[in-house]
Amino acid sequence: VRSLAWSKFLRGFPGNVKDMWSSWNIAIPLPLAFLFLLGFILSVLFHRRLSPQPVNLSLVVIGWCLLLLFAQRVLPFARCWIPLLPLYMGGVSAGLYFIHRRFLDFVNERRGEKLSFSPWSACLLVIALSLALALLVVGKQTPYQRDELGNLSIGTFRDAERVTLFLKNRLKPQEAVYSSWAANIPLEYYFQKHGVPIKYLGFHNNNPEAIKKAYFAVSAKEGHTIELVLASAVNFGNFDRSAFEEKAISIFETDFTEVWELKRKGSAQGQDGKAPGPDR
Repeated sequence: VRSLAWSKFLRGFPGNVKDMWSSWNIAIPLPLAFLFLLGFILSVLFHRRLSPQPVNLSLVVIGWCLLLLFAQRVLPFARCWIPLLPLYMGGVSAGLYFIHRRFLDFVNERRGEKLSFSPWSACLLVIALSLALALLVVGKQTPYQRDELGNLSIGTFRDAERVTLFLKNRLKPQEAVYSSWAANIPLEYYFQKHGVPIKYLGFHNNNPEAIKKAYFAVSAKEGHTIELVLASAVNFGNFDRSAFEEKAISIFETDFTEVWELKRKGSAQGQDGKAPGPDR
């Protein structure tokens, strides 16, 4: 929220606007995204032909936001603009309607006859477009695996609740659960939601020397590899890797996540498994 130097602000402003637009079009094909942008621009330019309201709300919002940005010299995160997305899509709809109407007028003039477009046909097109956009979101799994700009991210851990419920009645004193630093946040939430003391989370354990058994929640498909989890345990949870056995066993598995069990050296032996390390 600090004001930037004018040179830095002006240099970063175009990229900030591009990030906003990109975040609103994640998983949408570029031609369709440009069609939406064209529709919004037309809705602003031809507002008086499209709306009975004299005030152009889109123009007011654009002008006010630009005034604030230049007055404060700040470049907000792309997610800060999400509340304006419904306004943008409303303008897109009006612009596409304008294109449709002008196209019909052009065809009617060329053919010398009047073509009509029934409201039912328009509704079917709207439903088809909405379903297509929804399928793009589901197919690309953007709510789970991508950040606000559509890039792959480790900021999700969709099996956090399933892992919590699995460990809820299994955890005992002198045991700890480790995950990557990003996965620890949803795990902490679900631990509290389901009444599991967060002291079992390795990052909250104040006595790592007393740990006899460690569990590692790993979601490789979401970028939480065993190497990353081990590094997080060592760097942020004071986990002493040398004090534990070389081999671990997988005790829980879903389509995305595995939970590995690793015992301290000298404790009761378990089944042989795969070692959580580079060879995993």
